[in-house]
Amino acid sequence: DGDGTSSTLVGAAMLNRAKILTDHGLVCSIKTLTDLQNEQTATAVISLIGSLARSCDPLCNQVSAGISGAGISSTLPPLLRSDLKLPQQFTSSWHSLLLTLLAVPDFKAALANAYCDTYRMVTAEYARGIGRLEQSLFTLSVQFLNRVTYVRILARERNLLANLSRSLLETMRSASFLPGAAGSPLPAGASADMMLDEDVFSDPSSSL
Repeated sequence: DGDGTSSTLVGAAMLNRAKILTDHGLVCSIKTLTDLQNEQTATAVISLIGSLARSCDPLCNQVSAGISGAGISSTLPPLLRSDLKLPQQFTSSWHSLLLTLLAVPDFKAALANAYCDTYRMVTAEYARGIGRLEQSLFTLSVQFLNRVTYVRILARERNLLANLSRSLLETMRSASFLPGAAGSPLPAGASADMMLDEDVFSDPSSSL
């Protein structure tokens, strides 16, 4: 309503609650009106691109070439790295588009390469509590990991087996630590400074 004082108080309360949640290892984010409008615009664009890709094979080929790179920088790796953090509505439209484009063999190969290259990073974030399994790109891996040809190429050129085994080991290590214990990975969304501050406040001797 334009009341600057009230807006400041509400904003400070939101930031404080978000910090409390983050300090305890929970993933929390605050979105502004601009953020929400940008998400809606991005989702609408992806949905439109998906409709174009489904309309006919020539447009599907053009869309797949544009996203996979086709001689220029591919947009697949950065989007796959961010997959667990993307808004739910955008993710639904994005995954629907990927399923459509997987009908193009060259795009399927490009997605398989990008998936393998980003797998360890994405898995490490998921092990720290970021994202939801049923809304992640993990569910799309069956589209190429159940094909012997793709698996052999990924194993030979992208170290697929090494990535899978290392990710499994790192996930097991993350699960074996108690939160806050020495050597344990930081909770999702937390920083080393946050954990240090929490230790100081929880230590009775710190007030002496």
